[in-house]
Amino acid sequence: MSDQMIQLSFSMKEIFELIPSLASTIIKSSPMAKEVSEIYKDSAFTFSIKMDDEYYHLIINNGTEFVTGLGDIENAMIKFSISMNDLQELIVVKNAYMFLGKPMELSASDKSRMAATSEKLSAINGTINIEVTNDNKSISKFSVGFNTSDMSSVTIKLEIEDFREIMAKKSNPINLFMAGRLKLEGDMGLALALQALLF
Repeated sequence: MSDQMIQLSFSMKEIFELIPSLASTIIKSSPMAKEVSEIYKDSAFTFSIKMDDEYYHLIINNGTEFVTGLGDIENAMIKFSISMNDLQELIVVKNAYMFLGKPMELSASDKSRMAATSEKLSAINGTINIEVTNDNKSISKFSVGFNTSDMSSVTIKLEIEDFREIMAKKSNPINLFMAGRLKLEGDMGLALALQALLF
């Protein structure tokens, strides 16, 4: 797999304007659409994304309806922050495989985990800071805040190869931590809550 960067040929504003129609088209053609809408019926997930000094937001209703816009959402469930430079370092061809080739049907365990997402998400309160050491030894940093009325935080440090394995569900963060390949600094309880949400 290649270390070549994927060049972004359009702005974040254009990406966020495209998301609703693109996501809607993908979901309508997916065999999972009906299952996802049943699992997330009457649920809403709110995201605030900070890219450098610009804010964007994303709202997902019923798991299948996407609304985006410019500006922050003050009480967003999830607040994501990354610089364009750090994002560019993460966007290399070999990392794209973390998000491709996902199954087009939901297993029973997928459905069970998804059904519990809202409850688990509501229980997390704090900020996760992630520092990923890329193949070229640069470090990409980003943060994800969950229901951030609480100031607790944890920093997770790991290599990009281990991050790829986590995203592909080939490795478990606890196993990587026990092996010394994933480092934690700060609120360990917050890290465990995130583990419970994702795995």
